[in-house]
Amino acid sequence: MLDEGVQIMRQAWTEGTATLAGQHYQVDGAIVRPLPLQEGGIPLWIAGGGEKVTLKIAARYAQYTNYAAPSPEEFARKSEILKGHCDTVGTDYDKIVRSANFNVFIGENEADVRKRFDAYTARLEKSSGPRRRRPRSCSTAPTGPAPPSAPPRRSSRSSARCATWA
Repeated sequence: MLDEGVQIMRQAWTEGTATLAGQHYQVDGAIVRPLPLQEGGIPLWIAGGGEKVTLKIAARYAQYTNYAAPSPEEFARKSEILKGHCDTVGTDYDKIVRSANFNVFIGENEADVRKRFDAYTARLEKSSGPRRRRPRSCSTAPTGPAPPSAPPRRSSRSSARCATWA
């Protein structure tokens, strides 16, 4: 579905018309005017880290990507998979800007961090339904006193990254 949608947008923004008889979308001569000012159309962001499909679509069409990688190691691993797909489809990997999301919750102590995380999760579930994957844990790192070479901190709060998914 994503691949077909991207094909339609790409055609529309580069050629001014789009035609696709796909499995999910059927478009026959849709006219899109005026064309974007950018040469080659509007830059495409493909977000998601699906290794077999989404990253392959990103390799084929994206100028920008964004994955939900819970660690620098996972970001590097996803980037290597994207690079492999780029090699396969003939895209210059270095021309794709890669980014990642990290949610950080800051509180007075570990219990406060957990409370803030739970409230955030409840808000998400209220608007989008329960997630299939649940956070396993929050990794808590007390900020404590800063080393002498670091800029001064305003407080000694704890922070946690609650992005380890089961």
